[in-house]
Amino acid sequence: MAIPLTRLMSERLTRTLTDFHKDVKQVISDEYNLDPEKIGKFDLLSFQNYLDERLEEADQLSFHAPLEESLPFARGILAKWCFQQVLDFKSICSECIDDLSNEFARLMLEPSERSAWVEYWRLVSPRRKVSSVLVYNPSIRFPSLADMVGDRGFKTIIHELCMLSKNDISLSLDDYLAFLRDRIRRFSLPLNSTELKIVRKLVIEGDFSHERLAKDLGISSQWLSRRLTALKKRNILRRFDRAPFSRIGIRMYHFYVRNIDAVDDPYKLLSKCPFLYTYQSVLTGLWTAYAVFCVPDNHQSIRTLSVAQTAFEKWGFSTMLVEVASSGFSYSFDFYDCEAGEWRMPWEILAVELTRVLNNRLADIIPRVDHPANRTSLSLDQLDMSIIEQVYRGNTSIQGIRSALRVGQQRVNDRMRRLRKDGIIATKWEAHNIGLYENIVIVCDDLDVGEAVAAWARRVPEAIVSFDLNRRLSLLVRLPCGGSYGLAQSIGQVTDAASIGLLGPRIYGAWGLPIDLWDANVQKWLSPTAQVNQWLDSLR
Repeated sequence: MAIPLTRLMSERLTRTLTDFHKDVKQVISDEYNLDPEKIGKFDLLSFQNYLDERLEEADQLSFHAPLEESLPFARGILAKWCFQQVLDFKSICSECIDDLSNEFARLMLEPSERSAWVEYWRLVSPRRKVSSVLVYNPSIRFPSLADMVGDRGFKTIIHELCMLSKNDISLSLDDYLAFLRDRIRRFSLPLNSTELKIVRKLVIEGDFSHERLAKDLGISSQWLSRRLTALKKRNILRRFDRAPFSRIGIRMYHFYVRNIDAVDDPYKLLSKCPFLYTYQSVLTGLWTAYAVFCVPDNHQSIRTLSVAQTAFEKWGFSTMLVEVASSGFSYSFDFYDCEAGEWRMPWEILAVELTRVLNNRLADIIPRVDHPANRTSLSLDQLDMSIIEQVYRGNTSIQGIRSALRVGQQRVNDRMRRLRKDGIIATKWEAHNIGLYENIVIVCDDLDVGEAVAAWARRVPEAIVSFDLNRRLSLLVRLPCGGSYGLAQSIGQVTDAASIGLLGPRIYGAWGLPIDLWDANVQKWLSPTAQVNQWLDSLR
C-alpha cells in the first residue's frame, strides 16, 4: 500500500476506527437483525494483524490505494472483519462468507469510496468458471444487485442464508452460486407510468432519437434522459446491437429431448456439441430437456444432427429436431399495473380470447410477429465477419471495434453502415428485472391450434414465436410468478393439442460465432470437423 502500517495505526486512525467499529455493530444489529455480540470489543492488536495480512495481500495483487484512500480501505477491512465474525456459519462455504463480508464492507463505505473497494474485491476474488454452468464473479454481481434494488436485495440474501444455517443445511460453492444466480433473477423493480411508457415504446417499437422519443411521450428531453439513465442503472432497460444468425447463414434448430429409459442426464450428451447455443431442463410436461442449436449452413454439419438423434435413441431418449423457418418477438405491457408495481394477468379472460381466436379463425387477420429466416445476398469478406463477431461479443462502438481489429475508423464506419442497412446488425432494446422470471416452452403440431396460440401470444408479456417449414409451432414465453399455471390452464381449457413445459435455468453451450470457418471466396461456411467428430465419439 502507499502508506505504512505503522502510520495507518496512528492515534487519530485508531480513534476513528474505534468509533467506526461501534457504528458497524449498530448497523449489524439494527439493519440485519444479527447478533453484534459475536464481534466483541474492538481489539486493536487483533485488527492490526488482520489488516497487516490484507495489506500484504493487496501488495501482492498490485493494488495500491493513494494516501487519501488508505483510511477508507482500513474502514472497509474493519467492516469485512466484523461481518465475517457475525457470519461464522460452519455449514456455508468460505467463498459465500467472504463475498457477503466484502459486500457489507462496500455498503458501509461512502459512495465515492466504493469503486476502489470493488477493484480490491475483483483482485482477491477474480472471475472464474467453476463448472460448465456456473461462473464465480462476485465483485460484479453484488454491486449490480445493489444498483437494481438497493440494499434490500443483499439483506434478503443474508436473511435467507441465515435461515439455511440455522437449519444446519450445508452450502457448497456450487450450491451457493446456483442459489445466487436463481435468487437474483427473482428480484424485480416497479415501474411508474412514465417509465412504463418509455420501456413499452423502446422494447416494442425499437430505437429512437431522444428528441423523437420525448416528443412521442409528451415529456421533455431532459426528463427523458434522466429516466433513461435511471432505468439503465437499475438494469431494467438494456440496449443491444445484435447480429441475427439467419442473415449470415447460421441455421437455428430447436432440439427437444424426452427420457424413455435413460439413466444419464441429456446435458452430458450435449455438452461437447459444437453447435449448442443454449440448454434448459424442462421441469414439467412431456419433454425432459430443450436445446437450441446454431449450425453453419453446410451438408456435413446438418447431417451431424441426424446422426446425433440416432445416438440419443440408443441412450434411451426420444428426440424431436425442429428447424426455425420463421421467428419473431412480441411484447405486451397491457397487464402491468403501475400502482401495484406488478403484473396482473387475467387468465380467465385470456382463455376466452384464445377460444375466440381459434373458433373464429382470427389468427388469419391478426398481424404476424414471425418473419422468414432469409439469408443476406451481400458478399461478406473476413472484415465483415470480424465486425459481426465483435458485435456478437458486445463490442459495438466504432472506436471499440477499430481498436480490437486495428482497422481505420472510416472503414469500420462504412462497413457498419452497410451491415446495418441490410439487417445483418440490428439494434434491440430489452426489459429485465420487471417480474418476469417463469420461462415456458409450448410445442404444437396442430397447424390451426399453433397459428391461434401464436396470434394469442401477443397478449402475454413476452414471447418468441417460431415456426418450422411445416408451420409447426415452438413458442417461448416469459411470465410473472404463477403465470405458468395460468397459461397452462388457459390453453388446456381450449385445446389439448399443445404440450407445455416449465423451463429451468438457461445454460450456455460451447457455440461461439465461428468466423474462422467462413470461406469468403465461395461465401460458404465450412464444418467444424474436429469438434463434430469429438462430439459424435462421445455419443458412442
